[in-house]
Amino acid sequence: MALQGETTEKPTAARIGSRRDGPTAMKVDSMADIDIPLSEIPERLFDPEKWARVIHWYSGRREALEALGQREPGLLLYTAEQAANRGHLRSQLTLSVLRTKETLVAEFKAKLAEGHLVVTALQPPDLARVTIPAGIWDNLQPDFVRNSAVGAGFSFVDIRVSEAAAAPAQDEAIAACISWLAARRQSHGDEMKKVLQKAAAEHFGTRLTTRQFDQAYAAVYQRGRGRPRGAPEK
Repeated sequence: MALQGETTEKPTAARIGSRRDGPTAMKVDSMADIDIPLSEIPERLFDPEKWARVIHWYSGRREALEALGQREPGLLLYTAEQAANRGHLRSQLTLSVLRTKETLVAEFKAKLAEGHLVVTALQPPDLARVTIPAGIWDNLQPDFVRNSAVGAGFSFVDIRVSEAAAAPAQDEAIAACISWLAARRQSHGDEMKKVLQKAAAEHFGTRLTTRQFDQAYAAVYQRGRGRPRGAPEK
């Protein structure tokens, strides 16, 4: 599926149109000198201690980058959780690293979805660089080794990232909720969405709306509703 659009005087602005064949994105000029390839994002934006831990676990940076682009099968996570709950040390370490990896990617994708970063790419066979609309990042899986992303019928290559203008205050609430959800997942494991929403309401009060919680939940768990895989029924 190709994104189409017109060149304008604002190269970092993204526009989604309505067409029979899907969303559209505006063509943009090159952002040389201020943008970086996707593969350099971990050293620029990830928490240094968390990223170093992931690299150490996978025995190398390239292996860690490959792991970032892979979603772990639900059965693997469930098995690791069960073994970790029985006190198996290796499984506890494995589960901790997997969740750290998921958190790093979720936080990065949240910044993309919220417009904190501007992302441009190529969409073969079209050689014109386009801006990837912020609204489709929930459905894309980034590949940090190959500077690419796929999902929802889209395929992007030669991805480059630059910083956008300051985000509105409500985005700060979403980012805070993402960090809180990620930390709670580390300590409590997977929980039902309604349990998390109640706990978030008690923690954030009126600073967080239901819509903001839904966006944060989707970023951390890669799903909009329902029970995360492995979460116990309550």
